[in-house]
Amino acid sequence: NAELIYMEKLFRIEEPIQLVAKVDRVYRLPGGSLVLVELKTRRQDKPHLTDIIQLSAQRVAIEHQTGEVVEPVAFVTVLGPASRRPWQSHQVRLLDEGQLIALAQRRRAILALRTDPAYATSVRACVGCAFRWACDRPA
Repeated sequence: NAELIYMEKLFRIEEPIQLVAKVDRVYRLPGGSLVLVELKTRRQDKPHLTDIIQLSAQRVAIEHQTGEVVEPVAFVTVLGPASRRPWQSHQVRLLDEGQLIALAQRRRAILALRTDPAYATSVRACVGCAFRWACDRPA
């Protein structure tokens, strides 16, 4: 019973942090709040942390630009190459605004060499990392 209101739309804000976010789909629920849907094509039929961060940034940008309420949960819809179904939707809980701002501030500090990055929580994440050659993580 939701109505599609935005598709491939760009949102920009300067405060509380500078963000530019392009949404895939945004639906309005009968009660008036908005729900985000991110479309992905990948082999693994699961949401990634990067999807949650991306959707969280979209949420903050939409709320600040429009003044509308965006639900704290969103959906990552995955189209896999060999799945039994053509697509699968996964509900994810978004970061709140404070968590997103802290993440952006940490990223800026790492890029400015004011703090050290942390190792990935899983060694498996290192396998496809583009910076593996320069990393000092013990094998």
